[in-house]
Amino acid sequence: MTPEQLEKERKASLDRQRRQLEKAAAERLAQEKTDNAKVLTRAQRLKLRDDEYVPPQD
Repeated sequence: MTPEQLEKERKASLDRQRRQLEKAAAERLAQEKTDNAKVLTRAQRLKLRDDEYVPPQD
């Protein structure tokens, strides 16, 4: 392998590794957003339910 080919392979490897890390970070961020949306305390769920309650019209 020539030094030029070796340098090209190194750059390609670094590029693949960077893309893989970016993809993992994006997936982790997406997972955190969905996890945070699911975690509500009982009091928070009750408040949401009470806030949505519309009394019947007489």
